Amino acid sequence: MSCNGLSDGQATVALQGTVVGPTQITWSPLGGNALTANALPAGTYVVDVLDQGNGCETSTTVVVPEPAPLAVNILDQVDPDCDTYGEVTVNASGGNGPFTYAWNTTPVQTGNALTGLEAGTYSLTVTDQDGCHITESVVIPGVSPVALSVVGLSDASSCTTPDAQATVAATGSGGNISYLWQVTPAQTGPTLSNVFPGSYTVIATGANGCADTLGLTLGPVCPLTASLLDFQAYPAGSEIALDWVAASGDPYLGFEIERSLDGVHFRALAWAEAGAETGYQWHDATVVPATRYYYRLTQRFVDGSERLSDVREAMVSPWPGVAGLEVFPVPSSGLVQLQGRLGQAARVEMLLFNSLGQQVLRKHFDLKAGLFNLSLDLSPHPEGVYSGMLRVEGAASIPFRVQKSR
Repeated sequence: MSCNGLSDGQATVALQGTVVGPTQITWSPLGGNALTANALPAGTYVVDVLDQGNGCETSTTVVVPEPAPLAVNILDQVDPDCDTYGEVTVNASGGNGPFTYAWNTTPVQTGNALTGLEAGTYSLTVTDQDGCHITESVVIPGVSPVALSVVGLSDASSCTTPDAQATVAATGSGGNISYLWQVTPAQTGPTLSNVFPGSYTVIATGANGCADTLGLTLGPVCPLTASLLDFQAYPAGSEIALDWVAASGDPYLGFEIERSLDGVHFRALAWAEAGAETGYQWHDATVVPATRYYYRLTQRFVDGSERLSDVREAMVSPWPGVAGLEVFPVPSSGLVQLQGRLGQAARVEMLLFNSLGQQVLRKHFDLKAGLFNLSLDLSPHPEGVYSGMLRVEGAASIPFRVQKSR
């Protein structure tokens, strides 16, 4: 039997002993009158053989098996929300493995794990090595994130001419997406038009409340007027600090702080509102050690014009230990999250001690440089206060404290 439920089974009997003949062969409940019965569904069959030459008759029972029916089981599922896409992992059983998987995505995804999912219904076809297949639907509930991308950019004809234009497109959220460009006066729709050179931000919001923000830059690059002086970028511990001074000049609204990894493509990080003081300082706490960053400022004036600063670069040297450790929730009856930054890739050891100073947990994690998130499960431990420690070879140990509650 090739596949469960089909009628392509076959059974054959052989005659032994002395046969005078002719013979009469009868299969029941079906199968015909030959030594081989074809096109059989799974089941139990009786074959009767009569030797008409000597009157001898015998019968036997033949079982035609079939493979187990193909089935698809969901092993793990992550529903999409406004910040992340969904995922689903399935497992095929029955039939005759190994199995191949084909999802109705564009492009087609193969394998038992499907990623990058918006909310919806997806079709999966599983085929075994005999060509038997099953098609199942997998429903992914939740909401679909909004994702913005640039469709086209048109630079201004000069630094003093407001004829730059940008067009973006957003997907997700099931449609009905609105656009808001952060300019004065505000512009809506996917296209920003008639603006000066500079950096701009657009927010796309879906009907489900999900939103995405995209920053882009329209040229040409225009030097700042004398109203911005002494712009510097330099490492400050595990962060990069920006300092600048705004001199007297035309009234301005503030500064857009932008960052780039290549010195060409910049993305808005923050906004510094114009204040009574002329000196400004801002710290970038999201940097990765040993990575060179490029910074510039876009000064926005009251009359709607914008000017770009020169580009400054800075890099934080790697440090071996953990910085900025946060532990939450405290207290907790189950999982506790430990978040922080690691200066360079390293093996991190987590130790946990009870109130008597006895070690109750020891785990190791191989982490990359940058932000990390570790989970600590308190559910196996009794209620109480526990002291913990993260240790990295060649660096100071970082203590922490957690509390197990009901």
